Amino acid sequence: MIMKRAAFFLVLVTVTIGSLGCRSSSKAEAERQALAEQARLVAEEKKKAEAQAKEQQAKIDSLLSQLASAKDEPTRLALQKQLDAEKAKLAAGRKTGIGAPAKPCNCAAGDPLCSCL
Repeated sequence: MIMKRAAFFLVLVTVTIGSLGCRSSSKAEAERQALAEQARLVAEEKKKAEAQAKEQQAKIDSLLSQLASAKDEPTRLALQKQLDAEKAKLAAGRKTGIGAPAKPCNCAAGDPLCSCL
């Protein structure tokens, strides 16, 4: 009788430990997937920001070229105004982080108050 109880207890402990191990493994996998998704989103945002900065720089270069070849004063003034506006957009984008490298996230995985998300 004691052997049956001991065997039952041993099976119960083994099942409980196995269950806990499986849960922690699943939790770790979910955290890993969340971090991978976050890294992918950051990479996408960085690519978009770089593309936008390139596009703005191309506009600026085009306006500079047009300004250099402008023959009359009203055209030069209009082009200069557009050029100043594009430069301001580019500078504002850099101040807000567009085109700048992203800071690494230092939050704990799964933190609902994390500002990186």
